[in-house]
Amino acid sequence: MRRLLSLFITICLLSPQVVSARYAEDVLQVRENTDKRSEVQREEQRARIRERQNRPKELDARLQQKKPKVEEPKVSQRQRRKTTEVWKTESESEKRRKARLLERDSFRTDATLEKLRAEIVLAVNKQRQEAGVRPLQRNLKLQASAQAYAEDMKNRNFFSHESPEGETPQNRIQRGGYGNVTAQNCDCRSFTAAFGENLARGQQTVEDVMQDWMDSPTHRANILTERFKEIGIGIEGTYWIQHFGAVETIPR
Repeated sequence: MRRLLSLFITICLLSPQVVSARYAEDVLQVRENTDKRSEVQREEQRARIRERQNRPKELDARLQQKKPKVEEPKVSQRQRRKTTEVWKTESESEKRRKARLLERDSFRTDATLEKLRAEIVLAVNKQRQEAGVRPLQRNLKLQASAQAYAEDMKNRNFFSHESPEGETPQNRIQRGGYGNVTAQNCDCRSFTAAFGENLARGQQTVEDVMQDWMDSPTHRANILTERFKEIGIGIEGTYWIQHFGAVETIPR
């Protein structure tokens, strides 16, 4: 036990010197290795930076080699228009549909339109007779304003009582020469004027358009009201228009 103990004590006394010496050598070796690794890492980092900086130039060079620049041929405006029109060609079904519409409209001569107008006036007066209201008389000025507006709506492809310019039914009817009565131009004690308009689109026959008008409360009211005394009909394609009016003056 003593030997072991003394030996142990001796070792304990000597071990700090030995450990200190070895530790110093290890520290120097570690520092040396650390410096070498740090230098290597710094060199690798500098290499990566140089590679990153040179990469765009290398990529551009490779792209230029693979895809050399080719000057596009100059295309005139006329050729570009022809190319665009190819994509706008109508299908055969669309051409046939437009042809049928044109053919149908072409059969509507002046005599045909006059026949349709007369049928509408007869249908209106039949409804008024059943309601106990006096019949309406046809007026050429109302007919002219109604026909002009029907053609305008079809040509510009809109459907409204108010035109794109903001014109109202009264404006249209008076511009056509009907009901232009004022205190300045009327040699009368007083006067009254009333205007109305019914529109329809898409109907194929007089029966269809009259049925739709009578099924609508506001259109039915225009047809059956006692205020109106005259009527004019405009027809263009599948656009149907009724212009109503009444002007009364009281002499001095």
